[in-house]
This record gives sequence, C-alpha cells and structure tokens, in this order.
Amino acid sequence: MTKRFACAFVGLLLICTVYGAQQVSTSHQDCDAPSYFGICDPYVPGTIIASSPDMKTINVINTWPDGPAEKSGVCPGDQIIAVNGILVPGHTWEQMLKEIVSPSPSPIDLKVTRGKQEMDFHFDRARESTLAQLSHKKFMRRRVKEILDATPYQSLSSYPNPTKAEPPVLGILLLYAENPREAMVDQVDYPSPAFDAGLHVGDRILAVNAVPIEQITRQQLGEMLQPKGDSELRLEVSRVGKKLAFQIKPETYAEAEAKIGRKIIKQRPVPEHCPES
Repeated sequence: MTKRFACAFVGLLLICTVYGAQQVSTSHQDCDAPSYFGICDPYVPGTIIASSPDMKTINVINTWPDGPAEKSGVCPGDQIIAVNGILVPGHTWEQMLKEIVSPSPSPIDLKVTRGKQEMDFHFDRARESTLAQLSHKKFMRRRVKEILDATPYQSLSSYPNPTKAEPPVLGILLLYAENPREAMVDQVDYPSPAFDAGLHVGDRILAVNAVPIEQITRQQLGEMLQPKGDSELRLEVSRVGKKLAFQIKPETYAEAEAKIGRKIIKQRPVPEHCPES
C-alpha cells in the first residue's frame, strides 16, 4: 500500500489517512456532524492531531478553544505516546483513532511528552457538535474528498506574503480547477474573518465580487483573495443546492485571536497557558 500522510481534526471536521493504514470511513448519510467509524457526532477530546512518519508518536497540532483537551492543559506541540494505556508505537493510525474517538462520553487518558517532560492527562470527551457550539457556530460536513477525486483542483490561498507589520487576512483556502473553471472552499481558519462570516468547507464558489467564477482565471482569483486594506470580499456560494452570499472583512490574526483569548506564536494561535515554543 502506498504510504500517505496522516492527519485528523478530532474536534473539527476532517480525518485523513495514515502511513500504511486503511482509509477511515467518514461517510454517514443522515449525519450533518462529522462521523467516524459509523459514529455520528461522536465524543472527542478536541485535538487537531497528525501522526509522525514512523507512527511512534501522535503530534498535537492544536486544540479546540475551550474544548476538554485545552481545559485539561494539553498544548500544541505535545507528542502523544499513549492513549488509554495503549502505546502508540506498534499500532496503526486507525487503531489509535478508535481509542481517541468514542460513541459515549467516556473519559480519555493521554500520556504526552512536552520537551523533556512526560505528562499525563485525564478528562472527559465532548461531542463534536458541542465543540462547534462553543464558538456559537454550526458546522456541516461535505464529501470534499469525492469532489477532489473527480476534479483536478489546485490550491489557492488568501494568505499574504509575510511583512514586518502583521497583514490583514481572510483565513480561507480555496481549491481551483481550470477546465471547467470551478472553485471550492478547502479550509477555513478558526478564528478568522471567513469563519466569522459563516463560510464552510465544501462550499462551491459561484461568484467573487459579483464576477461569475467561470470568468475568473486562476491568477485573477489569487489576486482577489489577497486582502486590500479593509475592503470586503464578496462571495456567492452553493451549499447543498442552496445559494448563499457572504461578505468577509479582512482583519489581522491578532484581532481575530483577541476575540477568543488565545495568543499568537509565529502567527499560530495557542492557548494562553501553553509554552512559547
């Protein structure tokens, strides 16, 4: 089997495949919230994680604001070495993910390393939908992978080139296909103006600033995504057959972070209690 990178938004929206592991099924016909292993809206710790290439650790990329993992003291950069007493080395991504995700509000035990420290965390999991409600937002899953498999999309970012002063951002990543010209939302940062506006992963772009997507080249779309002062970006999208309109006003990550009480480390949000590195 071809080796592939592994990542999971356990407490967000996405599960990817791991080196040598089988594809984790996320489809659930009647489930608006994410479903893992056929579990609709499961209980999760609220961590964004990725496996190391050798599957010796599971790395915490970030934690969901005010989620159970963050409240217990888990930090971005922590390396999970055991889940519920089961050591990560010697087990597949799917095996470990089944320990992390639960159909019931059972507690979870994480053993992590942070620098030279070894730390233990014990806390109750929360429903995936509850984590979204903490930010007063409702999320919805889309079958993004199926769309990507059928269309040769390329990535387009709204992130400006680094400057000395922190630039305003939109917090959105689009996927663009040239023939026929199509675009869809691949990623929405939290927190960010795009998230606050209500944009969802999987939204298909119909028009940008009143210009139909069919009339916009890749280069033009890239330029449109670059924030220009405080000018709003106007998007028309299709979401499960419904047409929606959004206005996204750029702001800095610092301004977005101030709303939820997190600090910026190298333009990356982390909980206030977590170390700088």
